[in-house]
Amino acid sequence: MLQFASNDNTAESQIAKAESMSRRNHLQDEMRWRAVGMLQAGARQSAVSRELNVHLSVIHRLWNRYQRDQNASRRRGSGRRSCLLQCARRLRTLTVS
Repeated sequence: MLQFASNDNTAESQIAKAESMSRRNHLQDEMRWRAVGMLQAGARQSAVSRELNVHLSVIHRLWNRYQRDQNASRRRGSGRRSCLLQCARRLRTLTVS
């Protein structure tokens, strides 16, 4: 009977974890630097991802970017808005439709 209770508790925690992961869009800078510190101290990427409640690929990409650029902060977005701004700066005489 205790085994069923622990399985229910585990299922509830997994559901709560999945819900919290789906609501989060980006890691805050504090969490990024915390992850980098843990990795530099020798923690495994899987342990860091569990600790911070994010997917392993997030930590993997963060660590690769940190090793390449020595920076863990978010990069500036390159969405539609900046594309339109670049086009407007290049072709000042054209109007945007």
